[in-house]
Amino acid sequence: MTMPLVERPSIERRILSSLDAGRIPVLLGSCGMGRTALLQRLTQLTRPASHYIDLAAVATTPERCVAAIAGATGHAGFGEVPAGPDAHSARAAFDQMMRGFDTAVGPQGQPVTFLLDEFQDLRTFE
Repeated sequence: MTMPLVERPSIERRILSSLDAGRIPVLLGSCGMGRTALLQRLTQLTRPASHYIDLAAVATTPERCVAAIAGATGHAGFGEVPAGPDAHSARAAFDQMMRGFDTAVGPQGQPVTFLLDEFQDLRTFE
C-alpha cells in the first residue's frame, strides 16, 4: 500500500513559483527532513512536464547515470552521443546528461522539470 504524500502548501507554492520564474530551486536538509516526499509530491503537481530521479540509485558512473536517466525519462536528448575519440568517456557522458536536462521537452513541447533527489551524489563524478 502506498502512503499518501504529505502536503506542504506554502513550500510547494514557493518552489512552483520559483520554477515558473525560470529559477532552479534547491532543497537542502539532512536525512529524514522530507526532501524525497516533497519532490515526489511536486512530481504529482507538475505532471506531465516533470520527472523525479533518485540520483543515489543511478549515480555510479556518468555513463550509467545518463543511461538510467535516458531509460527512465524516454527523452531523446539523453541518448544522443556526439561522435569523436572521447565519445565514450565519463566527461562525454556527463556533458550528454547536461544537454539532455537542457533540451528535454514534454508532450506538448513544454520544457521538462527534473526533480533530482540526492543531487549531491553528482559529486562522485569529480
